[in-house]
Amino acid sequence: MSVYSAMAGDCPPVTSSGAALSCSPVSNGYTVTIGTGSAITVVPTLENCIPEVVDAVELGGAVVAALAAAFGLKLLWRAF
Repeated sequence: MSVYSAMAGDCPPVTSSGAALSCSPVSNGYTVTIGTGSAITVVPTLENCIPEVVDAVELGGAVVAALAAAFGLKLLWRAF
């Protein structure tokens, strides 16, 4: 609901013709009410996170951790 509250908060106060606007969030979007009393409900499409990108970031973190562990073991091996 906070996403829709933010979208409703970006609602301009007047239209290009000078009519007053008010926006209020609803469960699936936000409602735009024009000064004349007519209202429309805007239901924006929300983009989902791409799992492949998240998996790539996790893989990158694992690779860095493995390299750091190998470097640490190499330093310990040289110390003894």
